[in-house]
Amino acid sequence: EPLIILDDFAYSGDLGNINPDDVESITVLKDASAASIWGARAGNGVIVITTKKSRFNAPLAIDFSSTVSVLEKPDLGYERRMSSADFLGVEEFLFGKGYYTSAINSLQKPPLTPFVELLVLQAEGKLSSGQLADSRKAFSSFDVYDDFDRYVYDQGLNQQYSLRLSGSGQRNSWSVSAGYNHNTDNLGLSDKRSTLRFSNTFNIVKNLQLGSVYTYSDARVTRGRQGIGEVVSYAGLYPYARFADGAGNPLPITKQYRQTYLSSPATARLLDWSYYPLLDYLNTDNSSGLKDLTANFDLSYRLPLGLKTSLKYSVEEQRSFSELLQGQDAYYTRNYINSFSQVPSSGAVMYPVPVGAILDTRESTLRSEQYRGQLDYLGSWKEHQVSALIGFEWRRAVTEGNSARVYGLDTDKLNSG
Repeated sequence: EPLIILDDFAYSGDLGNINPDDVESITVLKDASAASIWGARAGNGVIVITTKKSRFNAPLAIDFSSTVSVLEKPDLGYERRMSSADFLGVEEFLFGKGYYTSAINSLQKPPLTPFVELLVLQAEGKLSSGQLADSRKAFSSFDVYDDFDRYVYDQGLNQQYSLRLSGSGQRNSWSVSAGYNHNTDNLGLSDKRSTLRFSNTFNIVKNLQLGSVYTYSDARVTRGRQGIGEVVSYAGLYPYARFADGAGNPLPITKQYRQTYLSSPATARLLDWSYYPLLDYLNTDNSSGLKDLTANFDLSYRLPLGLKTSLKYSVEEQRSFSELLQGQDAYYTRNYINSFSQVPSSGAVMYPVPVGAILDTRESTLRSEQYRGQLDYLGSWKEHQVSALIGFEWRRAVTEGNSARVYGLDTDKLNSG
């Protein structure tokens, strides 16, 4: 990744913490121009970001902006795909060639699509040709992308608000800005970010200036429904899959094991092993967040002959977290518990993995400090201009983190507590 320089300091945080309305300019450096200043850290290039600052002797200014845009539903029919009728024909052809034989006889019970299961029943004499034809006709009329469009994807909404106040006198200038973004995508993913920034520049005496910038950001992301790339089956997402019946009641689809195996006495005493795409996300809470606090200080003094000396200090603390709570009714949880369960010939089922929700948490903290002393020279004569700098920099960054997983969590007690 490129090195990010924010207001003269290397920035270790997430770029999403920066309010775009606070940015005045962005410069991209690479090769020798970057290495000459930042050395080996600039091997992948440097992005220099400069934020807005108020000017001296300027009146009070108030700026407010808002942007609201609607994200239309994706056109799932734009890409041409094999129809359900053609797909059924391919499945019947492959079945006749013995393509599914190994899967049918496997002790692992890998998933088969509903139509292949019916072909197995017909081959065993348990289903008539007329019944197979009726089911095939019904399957041919289904299109899983119609269900994606009807139940999964929706319009999104992007909102962005920004407020900035600035003012100055003869000896100091200041600005305060706040921003709030709330974006919701087509799958209901919610991305919120709040930012607050204060900057102040004070002329202590002639040629001696002290500047400070304080920035705080708070971001949180909550995942939404499962899209096309997430609703998958080990047998592939067959085009005639249905997420709901005609009345809108959720239906299961084949996922990890054969449906005939899941409905057999071998699994009757285990937790329900069916996968309901329209219900699964309701039993999963997947969220993450990030808080960042940064303070920069700059003390500079202008010397004669085009020289300027400065001392700079920056401190940053960033805290991030992620939490994935998969309820007892979530497919992942039921599948995980069932996979380790022991079913004796008599007596109660033994659960090495406790029945209940599964909670995964992760936290990390980044603390960084930077000091810099610098001497700049800027001179010009006739048609020539010379700029040079010399200085030193000291930087320390420490990252700490932890993660944990809890099994058998009682979400009812968690919510009531």
